[in-house]
Parts: sequence; C-alpha cells; structure tokens
Amino acid sequence: VRFLCFKSQQVPQISVFDYLRRLSEFFCCSPACYVVAAAYIDRVLQSQPGFVLDAQTVHRMLLASLVVAVKFTDDTPLKNAWYAKTGGITNRELNLLEAELLKLLGWRVHVSAEEYNYYCGQIW
Repeated sequence: VRFLCFKSQQVPQISVFDYLRRLSEFFCCSPACYVVAAAYIDRVLQSQPGFVLDAQTVHRMLLASLVVAVKFTDDTPLKNAWYAKTGGITNRELNLLEAELLKLLGWRVHVSAEEYNYYCGQIW
C-alpha cells in the first residue's frame, strides 16, 4: 500500500531513456542532480525490499528523485507545477510522490562525497 503512489495505472508509452531525456531538457538542472537522484533511488531499493522498480514505477520514481535532488542540490529550483507538467502528472501527484520519497529516504537527502563519487562512477 505504501508504494502505490509510484505505480502508474498503465505502463507509460514513453521509454525510460526518452523520459529522462525529456526531464533533462526541461528541468535545466546541474549534472550533479542526476547523480544525487541515482543515490536516492538506490537507497530506496536497498532499504525497502518491498519496493519494485518496474515499468509501472520507474518513471514516477525518476521524477520524484530528480525533483528532490534538484531542490537539495541546485540553488534555484523551479515550481513543482513545472516539474509535474514536464513529468506528465498533476501537481498534486508530484507533491504526494515527493513527500512519500522523503519518507522512504527517512528524510536523509544529504549525499556524502564518497557516495557521490560512487554514483558518479556508475552513471558517467
């Protein structure tokens, strides 16, 4: 029940690659945000064995993780309404995803230099 907000009713038609490219195009965030978002996703997967990252959850998890990463990492985040529109969901849904992700992370949004370097190596 806890993870249901991440589950799309249908598998999104857009591929994960194209979705990430779209977010990248419209978020205008620093490259560090993608590294931090990857750390958040991995933290959830490691700490929440019941969470399944699949075709119905990956897009929403990517969106929520990137939004939280932007807010923590960059100096001037945009409004959630913009991020929601870019991600193809409502502002209300994004607010719910963001709040749930923060709970799943135990509000631990700081990423240490060691952790950052590890995920940076995994991504780039």
